[in-house]
Amino acid sequence: DVFGVATDGHRLAKAGVTTQLGLQDNVSAIIPRKGVIEIDKQLEEAGEELKVEISKNHLQVISKSSSAISKLIDGKFPDYKKVVPQNNSKILIVNSKDFINSVERVITVSIDRKEGVKIALKKDQIQLFVNSSSSGEGKENLKADYNSEDLTVGFNSRYLLDIASEIQDKKFNSSKLYQVI
Repeated sequence: DVFGVATDGHRLAKAGVTTQLGLQDNVSAIIPRKGVIEIDKQLEEAGEELKVEISKNHLQVISKSSSAISKLIDGKFPDYKKVVPQNNSKILIVNSKDFINSVERVITVSIDRKEGVKIALKKDQIQLFVNSSSSGEGKENLKADYNSEDLTVGFNSRYLLDIASEIQDKKFNSSKLYQVI
């Protein structure tokens, strides 16, 4: 399996694919953002198998119709495994569309759309709320399934929407986030 990990200093994402590689050693490379964007364009256009070649300083992605080369960043990627919980027993399941709609509604009271959203988790519901000193308070309850003790946590609303909008399942399962990251 091949996977990629990316961070912007605030968020972390990990995604992978199953491949037919004959690698004997782990191969690691840091690809600059511009290179990732170009490779992504090639992936969208190709719609076919790709060949990936990695040298000490470059990564090349080759399809039947095109090729993209990116210089690699010299250095070591931060150890992301140290910041991601490995043994998460807290599982929250909520309808992803309802969750996105609720977040969007409660942040409408905020002038700064990046303002934090607090989420209070309870056994059968979550409560989302925003409290803005300049424009008031937004609060909404949402049916959910949560398997642990009550918990209140805050998030940047934009980050919450980014994550939730990428979930393909109809039900947003927080344990999948920890498995994916």
